[in-house]
Amino acid sequence: MKSAITKYLFLLVLALIGFFVYSKAPSPRKVISIAPSTEFSKSLQTYADSSSEGQSRVALAQVGSTILCKTTFAPASKKDVWAGFGWDLDQNWDFMDTLYLEVRASGIPELELKLLTYDPDYSKAGDPSTYRQVVKEVPVSNQWQKLAIAAEHFYVPDWWYTQTGVSKNLDSRHFEQVLRLNIQPSSKAPRGVPLEFEVRSLTLTGTNSRNLAIFLGYLFVLMIFALGVNPHKRRVAS
Repeated sequence: MKSAITKYLFLLVLALIGFFVYSKAPSPRKVISIAPSTEFSKSLQTYADSSSEGQSRVALAQVGSTILCKTTFAPASKKDVWAGFGWDLDQNWDFMDTLYLEVRASGIPELELKLLTYDPDYSKAGDPSTYRQVVKEVPVSNQWQKLAIAAEHFYVPDWWYTQTGVSKNLDSRHFEQVLRLNIQPSSKAPRGVPLEFEVRSLTLTGTNSRNLAIFLGYLFVLMIFALGVNPHKRRVAS
């Protein structure tokens, strides 16, 4: 009996040591600043439908730490139009719970945020046309706003499944590998007139649960050892 009590005390000390180490570990709260950022500003670039013989135009300017984007969607076009800017990322966003966007716009009722993610069941490395597209539309105004966009509000649009032939049953957004983030006026924006929007900051936050998982696994192992030294259990077994 005394031997079992000694072992229990020893396991308790190990548990307390584990808790102390966990409490001193870096905060599980993770923050990534996309803009302003010297790291990601190098990959900042515009895009437009001119790559598909469209006539939309886009121009980008940096005003201090604010990104100013001027676009004009092609008028009287029966095709889809697009023009905006974005960043190359190649990051794991599984931890993300909220994306914060500080923005104002002129002539634009709504912006579209689009994530290009790598789908191992469909995507081909180095071919952006095969990346999964995950989008979220947000209303904007001509006044500065700081919008909080929950990760669960991003979705894969129906047109992506139609274009690619991928089954809707494969509905994972694949945040584990986000390759690019684009921002542009949504399809609600007028065509043939100058459009303008500014981004002052873009940040994502979330919880990195790796340390917590390690700590809980450590406690689970200690619990298994504790059950192994239970004297009552040994008497029943005998």
